[in-house]
Amino acid sequence: MQLISLPFFAGFVLSLAIYYLFPAKYRYLLLLAYSGIFIILSTPVAFPFVVISSITVWAAACKRTRTAVVLCIVFNVLLLAVTKYYGFAITNINRLIGIFGAGEGIAMPEIIAPIGISFYTLSMTGYLLDVYWGQTEPCSSLLKTMLYIGYYPQLTSGPVTRFADVSQKLFAGNRPTYENITFGMQRILWGVFKKIVIAERAGMIVNTVYGDVATYNGFFIPFAASLFVVQLYSDFSGCMDIILGVSECYGIVLPENFRAPFLSRSVREFWQRWHITLGEWFRDYIMYPLQKSSPMSSWIIDFRKKTKNKTIRNIPVYICMLAVWLLIGIWHGGAWKYILGMGLWFWSMIFLSEITKPLMSRIKSKLKIDDSSPLFRVLGYIRVFILVAVGNMFFRMSSLTAVFVAVKQTFTHWNPEVLVDGSLLKLGVNGNNMAVLILAVIIMAAVSVLGNKKSVRSRLKETHIAVRWVILLALLWCVVVFGIYGPGYNPADFIYGGF
Repeated sequence: MQLISLPFFAGFVLSLAIYYLFPAKYRYLLLLAYSGIFIILSTPVAFPFVVISSITVWAAACKRTRTAVVLCIVFNVLLLAVTKYYGFAITNINRLIGIFGAGEGIAMPEIIAPIGISFYTLSMTGYLLDVYWGQTEPCSSLLKTMLYIGYYPQLTSGPVTRFADVSQKLFAGNRPTYENITFGMQRILWGVFKKIVIAERAGMIVNTVYGDVATYNGFFIPFAASLFVVQLYSDFSGCMDIILGVSECYGIVLPENFRAPFLSRSVREFWQRWHITLGEWFRDYIMYPLQKSSPMSSWIIDFRKKTKNKTIRNIPVYICMLAVWLLIGIWHGGAWKYILGMGLWFWSMIFLSEITKPLMSRIKSKLKIDDSSPLFRVLGYIRVFILVAVGNMFFRMSSLTAVFVAVKQTFTHWNPEVLVDGSLLKLGVNGNNMAVLILAVIIMAAVSVLGNKKSVRSRLKETHIAVRWVILLALLWCVVVFGIYGPGYNPADFIYGGF
């Protein structure tokens, strides 16, 4: 069941109405039942996975022993590995077999990965570690544990949640409020706008160029790379808007996953604003425990005692970061393109930025550059955008080979004229669609900037009711008129929905 579909919204509205008709103490059971229906209708094979994982997590949390927690985490990580990474493992084993001529290789079985397994595996692992570390009390109810793991909105694409942050609202049987319903519906509408007005339009151009880089070479490729950043952001953040809006209607507040990421002046800051819950999970459950482990902690202390250079002294920390970024790359998918593009590329950019800070400070001082000036800030935004666009080429393209071919095609063909001769209007969209895309991106950027310090919905609430309704109806009109949908067209799944 796709998030943007009549069955999804019909089911959501019906479940919302029944939710508030239920006695408060039993409302979580309605959410649990509907989550089960949603899973079965979306990916039937996922249902037993969620049930089995929930039972093991519940039992291990109640047991609260090191052995139980470790065995449960290992079991569920193995489920993730078998369903999501078996193809990557077998492909690489077969390559080695081919190199050494040791046989015909291993047959590739067909396994369907359960919906959201990458997301709920992180959430349940964090919950178990919090329980073991004494930071969270274990949930004694199996059904509530099942709801935490299988809650249908976040099951599709996250966010990665902490049990302590969401459990109170998730199980409380919240009362309906005007603000929850209206704010939730506004956010759903905004998410739909991002997806079907912006992401789907940008995707047409990206698909055209990346589908034939031999023809669409030179400046076409960086243009498509830039548009893919727009597509990915509007797609993923739009998905989050729908998920958080749906939850808000139930009175359940899920953590934010984006905070104006393109107002970042460094790659490190970008990842503090982009996919926030994923970054925080890896920071709290991988990075910090790794640094605090006895061997690493001892090495860091000894290394810093022997090294006076402030930059060099942080080498052990950068090595810990390397391990984390490798895992982030692997989490994104079983392919070398993810490991290199979503892992090593961003780690290397952060590492280079950190070790060159003293040099850059001296250069700025000698040239009397004020890094707080508007021009320097804008240049910082552009630099981050370019670096992200390069990393996302690995994310979008089919393989490492395809990325290298695209890069070669970019630098071996000089055709800047395509930017002004109308060639960009022959990439799957006409002039009118391009105008709609540009205007919609400007609107999205303005909302992002305005919401950086204060929620746009809060700002909207403070306006006159007539102005508020004009804005909301105009947004709805844009979705109806300019959205890409209708007979014969099926909007693509959300990009992160495959995780």
